[in-house]
Amino acid sequence: MKQKLRNSAQRALATFAMLLAFTALMAQNLTINGTIRDDQTGESLIGVTLLQKGTTTGTTTDLDGKYSMSVPRGAVIVVSYVGYESQE
Repeated sequence: MKQKLRNSAQRALATFAMLLAFTALMAQNLTINGTIRDDQTGESLIGVTLLQKGTTTGTTTDLDGKYSMSVPRGAVIVVSYVGYESQE
């Protein structure tokens, strides 16, 4: 009887651990980074806004046009800058 109870407890614990691991995998974010440059001049663009579509999560490019942000897998990023057409 104790053996059956121990096996049941081990199975329940294993199932819980698998569910926890699955949840962690589904909630993982990606870190995206890069440099934004003018297509014609190749100059780095300072202060470009990158926003995750439908949220307030975002960042801006630094003095070298570089950015880094964490977003969920499959997120759409909207890139905008004064004088340029926004892109997704």
